[in-house]
Amino acid sequence: EEEEEVVDNELADDVCEICSRLGITDTRHSLQTLKAAIERGEEVRPCLPPPFHRSPKSLFPGCSTPFVTLESGAIPDVPDDLDECIDLYCNAGANDGNKPPNIDINGENCKAKSMSNARRTLMQAQASNDLYWAALVVDAIEHPVWWPRPKEKCCVGPGDVPCFNQVIIGTGPTDIGIHIDNAPRPGHNCCSHRPAPEDPKLDFVDINDPEYNHCLSAGEDSVHVHTYITMARGKKFVIMLPPGKNFFEPKSPFPREVGLELMQQIQEAGGYYFALEPIDDEQHVTLFTPKDWHHWLLGASDWHVIFGASRF
Repeated sequence: EEEEEVVDNELADDVCEICSRLGITDTRHSLQTLKAAIERGEEVRPCLPPPFHRSPKSLFPGCSTPFVTLESGAIPDVPDDLDECIDLYCNAGANDGNKPPNIDINGENCKAKSMSNARRTLMQAQASNDLYWAALVVDAIEHPVWWPRPKEKCCVGPGDVPCFNQVIIGTGPTDIGIHIDNAPRPGHNCCSHRPAPEDPKLDFVDINDPEYNHCLSAGEDSVHVHTYITMARGKKFVIMLPPGKNFFEPKSPFPREVGLELMQQIQEAGGYYFALEPIDDEQHVTLFTPKDWHHWLLGASDWHVIFGASRF
C-alpha cells in the first residue's frame, strides 16, 4: 500500500492556475501524467503553459520569457458576434487613420480598400459560412497595468508599433501559421512613428538594442517586437517555441493530434503547448510573447476575440 501511495504521489498532476479556475479536469500538465492517463485509456489533452504571474509589472523592463496573467487590459465592449464587432470597431472613428482591417477568408488574405468594403466582405463571408478572421485597429484599447506606458491610459505612444493595437475576431479553426512577430523598424518610411526612446522605463527595447542595430546594418526594414494578447471570448490552442528552436516545416498545418511525441519535442525545445481562454466574460486571460519567440495560435471555438498590442 505504501508503495502504491508513493507512485500516486509521484504522478500527481500539478494543475495550472487557469485550468484550476476554469474547473478543467481533462488536461495533464507533465509528460509523466499525460503518459499515465493515456495508458489508462483516458481522453485527456496536454497543457504545458508558460509560467503564471499574478503581478508581472516587476518583470519589466527586460522580460524575455513568456508568461500568462489575469492582469489584463480592456476594450470598451467585447463583441459577441460579427454584427456587434462591425457596429463597434469596423467604422469611421475606430482608429486615428480610419485604417481598414486586415481580413483573411478561408486562408486567403483580402485587402479591404475601405471600412465599408471591409464590412461587406465580412458579412459575405459569414453568409457563406466561410472561416474568417479580421484584425481591426482600435485606438480605445486600455492596456494591462504592467505594459510600459509613457503616460497612463495612452493607447499608442513612443515605442509602440503603429497600427498593432488591434482587436482580432475570428471563426472556427483559423490561424496564420507559426511565426515571429515583426514590424517596420522605428523611423522606417512606412512607419509614421518616431524612434523608440532610450528610457528603459518606457520601452522594452531602445534604439541601441542589438536587434535594432543588426536591422540597420543589414539594411532590413523590420525588427522583431514584443506582443501581448488578451483572450476575451472563445478559445485558442497555442504553441510557443524559443528563438531558433522552431522545428515545424514551412506551411505545416497546426497539429491536431497532440500526443506524447509532439509534447516531448516541444518540451525538449523549451516550448509550451496550452489552450488560451478567458475565465469568464469579465475575467480575461493575457499572454505575453517576448520578441524572437515563435508562436502559433489556432482558433478552437466558433467565435473568438483577442485584443493586444506590440512594442519595439
